[in-house]
Amino acid sequence: MSKLKSIPLLSVQAEALDLVGKLPLGDSTVNTLMLELFAERVDTIVVNTAIAGNVMNGFLPVETMENVFLGVTGEKILIPVICCKNHWCSVVVDLKAKEVLVYDPLNSSFGVKVRTLADKL
Repeated sequence: MSKLKSIPLLSVQAEALDLVGKLPLGDSTVNTLMLELFAERVDTIVVNTAIAGNVMNGFLPVETMENVFLGVTGEKILIPVICCKNHWCSVVVDLKAKEVLVYDPLNSSFGVKVRTLADKL
C-alpha cells in the first residue's frame, strides 16, 4: 500500500493504474497503456498488439513484422502479445545489444508460442 501511496496523482503511473482498473486488459487498453508509458521515450518503439497477434495466429505473414521494423531508429522494440485472451506476454527486440527477449510473467506454455514468434524475428 505504501508503494501505491508514493505514486503522484498527476503522473503516467497513476493514469496507467486508472486505465487498467476501469477496463478489461484487451488490445485497445494495452495499446493505450503502452502509448502512455512509452510515448515520450525516443529509444523505444511499441508495436500495436493486433499486428503481433495476427502474425502469431497465422493471419499475417512474419514479413509484416519485419516491415514494421524498417527504418526504426530506436534502440528497443516492444511487442505486447495476448495469449488466449487472458494472459499477456511481450517480446523486446534490443537493437543495440542485438538480442530478442521474451517476457512471460507466468512462465506458461503460452511463452512457447511467443518464443516461436521471437525466433522468427
